[in-house]
Amino acid sequence: MKKLFILAISAIMASTAFVSCDKTTDNKNSNDSISNDSAATTDKVDTLASKMALFYAGQVKFVMQDSVASKDFEKDEFVRGFQEAFEESMSYRRGKDEGEGIAQMIMQMEAETGLTIDKDVFMREYLRIVNGTDSVSREQLMQVQTELRDIVSKAAQARQAAPVGPRR
Repeated sequence: MKKLFILAISAIMASTAFVSCDKTTDNKNSNDSISNDSAATTDKVDTLASKMALFYAGQVKFVMQDSVASKDFEKDEFVRGFQEAFEESMSYRRGKDEGEGIAQMIMQMEAETGLTIDKDVFMREYLRIVNGTDSVSREQLMQVQTELRDIVSKAAQARQAAPVGPRR
């Protein structure tokens, strides 16, 4: 269900790639215009930022209203992750994205093949290679990719060929 919720949020956000700016009557952008609702205040309001926040937060709220999608949704964790995304450097974000992608790929591989991948060994080797001074050639990468493909393929075939359970 959590994946369904994340997928729904992602789909909604992806479908809204373009946001138009409001124009005031004197043909100036309304970013930095005074809010009409609070004319007594002298604080400037970034109308574009406010409308974008309302739109995107509104989408999250809308999906949260669905009892199925919101069942496993932890709003505080979502907000914490959302805020962290604004504070992260691009290098950190790329590393995080890479780590999340590989972690998901490992989970999928384990589910499909029945193999167990020791995450501690993986992380130790990953860091050793990334932090090491040795270079890696394209040929080495292609060779390892072939070896990995063979291991995974054989494990998946063995899992499919294995009997599911005791027959009656």
